[in-house]
Amino acid sequence: MDDHPIVTDGLARLIDNEAGLKVCGTAMDVETAREAIIKERPDVAVLDLAMGKDSGLELAADLRHVAPDVKLLLLSMYDEQVYAERALQIGALGYIMKEEAADRIIDAIRRVADGKVVLSERMTDFLLHRAAHNGRKSQAPSIEQLSDRELETLRLTGMGRTSREIAEQLHLSIKTVDNYKERIKRKLELRNAQELARYAFEFASNRSTDKT
Repeated sequence: MDDHPIVTDGLARLIDNEAGLKVCGTAMDVETAREAIIKERPDVAVLDLAMGKDSGLELAADLRHVAPDVKLLLLSMYDEQVYAERALQIGALGYIMKEEAADRIIDAIRRVADGKVVLSERMTDFLLHRAAHNGRKSQAPSIEQLSDRELETLRLTGMGRTSREIAEQLHLSIKTVDNYKERIKRKLELRNAQELARYAFEFASNRSTDKT
């Protein structure tokens, strides 16, 4: 599932050319994807993290309840250090960046189909390092405090979207979006809208450009 036809078609051809793999269907929006997955019950559903106005994370969380037998792999352009752990927490087995080589993506699909967790070496090291130092409490406010909606609001703010535009994209009221911004400022100890805008811009820039 991806909201870009070129990506969807290219990935479908890639999978169909692999022995033992077959595409059950494709979709370019969350609702179509949800219906198709419930109906077809594929072994693995490959979901894009950001689906235009909708969130692949929210779809993944929903699928854990309505199609718990379907294994989930999230494909994204956004840096995994923020989103991969959230994907695992809601029940996905893997998270892979879109710029990965074709054979890496195919390997990820096969591993998820076998019930294995798929993360990059960097993300695995990050989680292990944090677990090893779990007793040490950081004094700096952490972005991990943010809910999924707050995180998405922060990302869209960093992309220059207004509260009205964010509300339309996330199907929320403007008041709700403004409340999310207030929570973000409180949790991250940002004093005003200017500090929020600067932090959000740096966050969005890092998520889309950090490919290491």
